[in-house]
Amino acid sequence: MRDDVITTISSAKAVNNAIILTHNIDFVFIQTVVLAAFKRCGHSTITIFADASCAAETFAHQAPVLTGLGVRYRVVPVSMSPGFRFHPKAVFLSSKSTATMLVGSGNLTFGGWRENAEIWTRFDTHRDGVAPFLAFHDYLKKILDVVTLPDAVRAEVDAAFDANSKTWISQDATPAGLIGRVASGSILLNQMVSNLGDAPVDEIYLCSPYFDEEGIALQQIIDIIPAKRVTVLCQPERSTLTQKAWARNSSSSSLRRIDFSRPGISGKNRSAFIHAKMYAFRRGDQITLFAGSANCSQAALTIPGKAGNAELLAIGRMTSEEFTKNILNEMEIADAPAELREDVPEDYKEASTFQKSIRIEAARFDEPNLLVAYSPPNLTIIECLIDSEPFPFNVIGQGVFLASCSTAPKSVVVSAIHDGELILSTPMWVDHERSLRTSSQGRNLADSIRVKVQPGVWDANGWTDVLDVFCKHLSYMPVAHVEHFREVRKSSSNETLQGSEFTASDVFSHNYEFPHLNLNKLNTCRGESSHIQSAQQLLLRWFGVPNENLSGETSDSDDVPHADDGADKPEQLHVPSTPTEETFHRDKGRIEKLLTQLEAAMLSKEFLERRPPDYLAADLKIISVLLRIGLRNRWIDPEQLSKLTQKIWCSLFFSSNKKEVGWLEYRVQTSDDTEAFIQEMQSAELSAALVGWKLAAPYEDNTPESVCFELAAVLSVARVPWLWHGGEPDKIADELAALISYSSSPTKDRDILARKAEEEWKLLLQRGHALRLLEAAAKSLSVEEISNRIGTSVLQKGDLLWQGTAGFCVVCEKSPRTDKKVKVLKLQKGGEEVKYIASKTIPIKALLDKSVLPHSEHFGDEPRVVLHKFIRGLSQVFA
Repeated sequence: MRDDVITTISSAKAVNNAIILTHNIDFVFIQTVVLAAFKRCGHSTITIFADASCAAETFAHQAPVLTGLGVRYRVVPVSMSPGFRFHPKAVFLSSKSTATMLVGSGNLTFGGWRENAEIWTRFDTHRDGVAPFLAFHDYLKKILDVVTLPDAVRAEVDAAFDANSKTWISQDATPAGLIGRVASGSILLNQMVSNLGDAPVDEIYLCSPYFDEEGIALQQIIDIIPAKRVTVLCQPERSTLTQKAWARNSSSSSLRRIDFSRPGISGKNRSAFIHAKMYAFRRGDQITLFAGSANCSQAALTIPGKAGNAELLAIGRMTSEEFTKNILNEMEIADAPAELREDVPEDYKEASTFQKSIRIEAARFDEPNLLVAYSPPNLTIIECLIDSEPFPFNVIGQGVFLASCSTAPKSVVVSAIHDGELILSTPMWVDHERSLRTSSQGRNLADSIRVKVQPGVWDANGWTDVLDVFCKHLSYMPVAHVEHFREVRKSSSNETLQGSEFTASDVFSHNYEFPHLNLNKLNTCRGESSHIQSAQQLLLRWFGVPNENLSGETSDSDDVPHADDGADKPEQLHVPSTPTEETFHRDKGRIEKLLTQLEAAMLSKEFLERRPPDYLAADLKIISVLLRIGLRNRWIDPEQLSKLTQKIWCSLFFSSNKKEVGWLEYRVQTSDDTEAFIQEMQSAELSAALVGWKLAAPYEDNTPESVCFELAAVLSVARVPWLWHGGEPDKIADELAALISYSSSPTKDRDILARKAEEEWKLLLQRGHALRLLEAAAKSLSVEEISNRIGTSVLQKGDLLWQGTAGFCVVCEKSPRTDKKVKVLKLQKGGEEVKYIASKTIPIKALLDKSVLPHSEHFGDEPRVVLHKFIRGLSQVFA
């Protein structure tokens, strides 16, 4: 009873997922105490199921001072039948190799987790096996059945029990160790009887602060499970057991007065509220203990059907000696009986449910969509207020409507007509789905960026520290979330980005004003410290980390450098220490090792097949910045950057082990919802990151690998143009300017740097769009038609071939273009050597001839000129 839940959480290691069940909830306690504990144990995702009425009431009082709700942690309101409550209490911590669970009586409040006398049963996978955890998973599934808009929540539950990422999961075990109920199933009293068996019971110990007014549940326990002795433990003035209720049961039971003491500030002990609920059954020297959330009331124990509270109890088995030592001796048990009240005080009674009410059950924001569920679902919604401002909305289903927001909303209120009367809901917080999807590894990465990308610590060692955490982030594969806006998109008419992207006519037009990179408007001349801080903010923003004030995350004082209180102290300039030969070789060795890990992580089959699109987008943005900064500071050399980039880009954009297409194109083609996949990846930031990454790894070394890399870059523009046109061109230009400014060496010739970047950016887009137009024109004809039109009689060594679905190939030797076979290298099969019938080959330079692919509005002179130059340069490498 003296166990501290906060200490249990803080001492856990590398927790990825946390799930909490509670009746009452204190958001301020979460914000000020609980989040700090979860930061210490690994920045896990936090999913909290709470009683809907309690959560709404607390939020109404605390909303003005809250941060983090719906951003750093999710609270899921659970509504039960009118008059009943969602009442279970549990804390579940899931890491890769272990899991810990507490099932007990304490609410997620200061009293429940620190002050009251609560009872908690602890389960650990290494000691208790997985059976209790599988039982808890089954219980969570029952909760999800009564939750509104459950898809995003279900994904978080699935991630906590994902067998692919959790080695402690075992499918062989049978769920056991818990009993519970959520709006269905056998009543708890019957479940107790089933677990006890038929043998006679010698003694019953019962402890509960709350009883039903008539004492009926207590009487049913005594009648159904007859025992030689029944002892009811009662804390005077803090129990709802009345004299009338006790009179019904006193002939077969004894009443014992109990108390619980905690040290006070003055050194004197003070009495604490005994909020524990337990039912102990002794047979000889053995005790079967049911402990958890269920009070001794009809609502908790005996009401069948959909009615009744949701409750959860843990089953424990121990000796009488262990029970006395660990449970009874924790309390002060007096010989004198407890004095009981005559009546239950009004503040202990349930308030009657107001019939003319409307409640928001859930509000989920995934930019720009805000999905809101309300009850009763048959009401006519009149107005939707988002952060106190009216917003238009569309009802898209029974009890569900959709609004569109350009900025992140904090709360929503609705009004409706009920029986001719206007009624108003209480405010409801908004769940920001993109922030909530951030994994524990992602939060660790964000924390590492905050701590390490700081003046004074941002050196080769700090950079490798961030890269190390980034590699760990890449190796964690979250369960892909369920897209709960899929139907919303089908029923809404949101504009897409198609109208804002560059078109082929734009990139080839002499009159089109290509976006300019204004490096001078970014103030990067304030010194190295400011430069580092700007790079930090760019990393955090591109990674999608929410504002710290919104997320409720705070940095530990011993983790993050901070200024003294004095405002007039001069700035302390950091003078980098000159690395010794020993530290230089140590850093280089560590960097090489991490680059190898980075390559292995991003080329792994699991990463390429399972990485969710929003995670993949963030990965590409972060690695672009880190590699450019590493190159700027000479922590990596151009050759390292070039080789790593070639391998990653060729895998993503050029070839996979599935087809002669890159993994990204393959993932889009095989996605259950192509539009959702694209929307989750697409952004101006990602487009800028890819352009900046490409500019840092130019085509210079004239090797077959570099040819594949150049083809990969151009092919990605041709095949997945949305990746390169993720927003308005000017927005992409602004983001690219920021990347170049904060990841390039200081130079006075900023205009020259900007113009060079613009030229390379435009050339990449021209080549990609030209190839897209060529493929579109070629695909309108059969391979036979194209082959017959080609007048080339000789294939030259190094000729680049376009073989349709077979991909790109290179001719290995000079050969007549006849029915004889010719050796070619299949570039998208790792340079595999095969033989083709020479007359069936399709040299790209021949495709550009107007006699093969006639001039058209879409495939005119400009793209042919661009491709001629491009292909000629690539062919020279093999020639």
